[in-house]
Amino acid sequence: MEDGLLKKYLDYLAVEKGLAPNTVESYKRDLRKYFLFLSARSHDDISQADVVSFLARLGSDGIATPSVARSLSAIRGFHKYLLIDKLAT
Repeated sequence: MEDGLLKKYLDYLAVEKGLAPNTVESYKRDLRKYFLFLSARSHDDISQADVVSFLARLGSDGIATPSVARSLSAIRGFHKYLLIDKLAT
């Protein structure tokens, strides 16, 4: 996925949503892991099953439930942002 889309989303979180810098940084880390998991796939090609697989991987890697929940929140927010701004179909 494009770093440009991630930057736009993080700017949106910081400026428009007013999230704290630490929260934005956590979302950035979570989304970078997500993008790495999905490799070079386009954001338009991602399915619900891909998200579920990613979250299952986090759980199997021993990531704590609250951290997995935060990752889900970051992922959900990112995809919602893409749809609202018509950056995805």
